[in-house]
Amino acid sequence: MNGARIGYHGRSHAEGLIEGIEVKIRKYRESDRTALVKLLEELMDYIASIDDLKRIRRMPMFGESYAQRILHKVAENSGIIYVAELGSEL
Repeated sequence: MNGARIGYHGRSHAEGLIEGIEVKIRKYRESDRTALVKLLEELMDYIASIDDLKRIRRMPMFGESYAQRILHKVAENSGIIYVAELGSEL
C-alpha cells in the first residue's frame, strides 16, 4: 500500500500509534458497513449541531442511504475505501 507514514517506531506506512492506541489502515470490508453507517450519522449530527441557522438536520435513514451512495460510486469508479482501526473500533 502506498501512502503517508503514520506514527513512528519503525512501523509501516499503514500502521502507527496515536496516544498508545495502535492504528491500522486497511481496505473497507462489507462487515464494516454498520460502523460506516453509524460514523456517517455521527458526522451529520455534528454538522447539524454547529449549524447556527438550524438549516441542516439528519433525516432518518441518512447513514444507510449515504453509505449506499458512497459504496455505489466507489464501485462504479473502481475506487477503494480505506478505514482506520483504532484498537478494535473504526
